Amino acid sequence: MQFSTLAIVLFASVAVSAPVASRNVARNELECAAGDMACTGLVARNELECAAGDMACTGLVARNELECAAGDMACTGLVARNELECAAGDMACTGLVARNELECAAGDMACTGLVARNELECAAGDMACTGLVARNELECAAGDMACTGLVARNELECAAGDMACTGLVARNELECAAGDMACTGLVARNELECAAGDMACTGLVARNELECAAGDMACTGLVARNELECAAGDMACTGLVARNELECAAGDMACTGLVARNELECAAGDMACTGLVARNELECAAGDMACTGLVARNELECAAGDMACTGLVAKA
Repeated sequence: MQFSTLAIVLFASVAVSAPVASRNVARNELECAAGDMACTGLVARNELECAAGDMACTGLVARNELECAAGDMACTGLVARNELECAAGDMACTGLVARNELECAAGDMACTGLVARNELECAAGDMACTGLVARNELECAAGDMACTGLVARNELECAAGDMACTGLVARNELECAAGDMACTGLVARNELECAAGDMACTGLVARNELECAAGDMACTGLVARNELECAAGDMACTGLVARNELECAAGDMACTGLVARNELECAAGDMACTGLVARNELECAAGDMACTGLVARNELECAAGDMACTGLVAKA
């Protein structure tokens, strides 16, 4: 009797411990409210968006969900961007970048970067100084005081108070290599190609020149179309749509959407991961994000090609 009892205990112990390797999914259960599949999926996404084992980064992605309105991917991306724009762990700087979004027009990335630096370079509340630093920093190389004087020249080259014209001279400095007058002339040409004062269109033409081979109007048109397909000023999305055109059959919007999502779910440039997300669409019921996340995570949690292990994680 004692022997059979011991055997049962040992058997139960082995049965419980056997699938431990497949219980990484159980981590979600500790981090999310019981049954909260939306939250559970988030934890899975962290694995795709951060370098393997980079727990600091993994925590960041989770934080985005708390700091942004649910589903607000633009805001979610902002929190991630803070980490790139500030020294690692510099939470003071990180907070500044977030505040920029309130102080600048939505999507105005030039203004967004300015506000952060102004806070460091000007006395607190000195708005006159703050505004000066803003324009000078954009138009001149850091510390180039001779160039800084050039900003004053803008006032002579444009009709007094004509801020649209004044801004043009400033933008040339940002979009072209310092002293590259050929490129500088391109920005000026934008004014002829866009309706007078249509700064949104003007920005498009300028960007097209950088993103497409010189004179490649077909490519140039692609970049313009991106503006229609992405939220205004959402440069991350804009870049995605352009690349989608190369990776998907022309006009195949279903495929195009897949590639776009891959960019959000995988580390930038991680084409192996990007391919995984695409495959998930074939292996899971359309829109079944729980299943989709599982397939992606399987690749990280199981030895490459170990389909037995992969199946375990999926079933878990």
